[in-house]
Amino acid sequence: IIEDHHMGSNSQLNLIPEEFLKNKHKLRYLYIMHNPLLRALPNYTALELDNQLDRVFAYSCALDYIPASFFANMTFLKYLHIFSSHIKVLPPYLGTPGQINLLDEVKIYSNELQEIPYNFFMNSPYVTHLYAYYNQLKEFPNIGYMKLKLVRLELQHNQISTAPLRNFMNEHENSTHSSPCVLSTLNLYDNKLPTINDSVMALLTNLDMLELRYNPIIDTPDVGPAHLKLRDLLISRFI
Repeated sequence: IIEDHHMGSNSQLNLIPEEFLKNKHKLRYLYIMHNPLLRALPNYTALELDNQLDRVFAYSCALDYIPASFFANMTFLKYLHIFSSHIKVLPPYLGTPGQINLLDEVKIYSNELQEIPYNFFMNSPYVTHLYAYYNQLKEFPNIGYMKLKLVRLELQHNQISTAPLRNFMNEHENSTHSSPCVLSTLNLYDNKLPTINDSVMALLTNLDMLELRYNPIIDTPDVGPAHLKLRDLLISRFI
């Protein structure tokens, strides 16, 4: 059983050899760091491994995209940290359809993402922390699948101009019947939001901090008696 393994640190790998992984049936940790030529992650489906990865950490690579096959059967994955790796495209969903995973923390910051696919977190209802700052996101990500667990969302330094209500609801809810989010920290510093509409704010009653500075705010978000926990509402109306 491999409890920990560091490979490829400060190397010039352009791929991870299948031979290296073929016998790693109990691999739990995969760390890939400082590989500026690495453009692809391994295909776990092709290797037919008994996937028990607990965490994936990739930093300073040149991945461009993450194939859906990489996440196949990753039901034990808790920590996904892939940042500063030039990622432009994420797969449609994380994991295998119908298989709920244990994912808790996602760090995909400092990449080149223009969107997080709408159903990316459909199998990940236990995510508590999502860090996606320093990308090129145009729309607020869909957090409906993990709205009962997600407490911290960092989206600063993107190009988000819209936060539609549907992205705050799960598949069993609608605009007239939806439960509040448990989100306590929402950082939208330096985006392109003119406001956050009232129907969305009505679901964000657990907010402790809402950061909206350096957005072209036209209408101040409606903060009412339900927002008892909100201590910091940071807004600069004109930028």
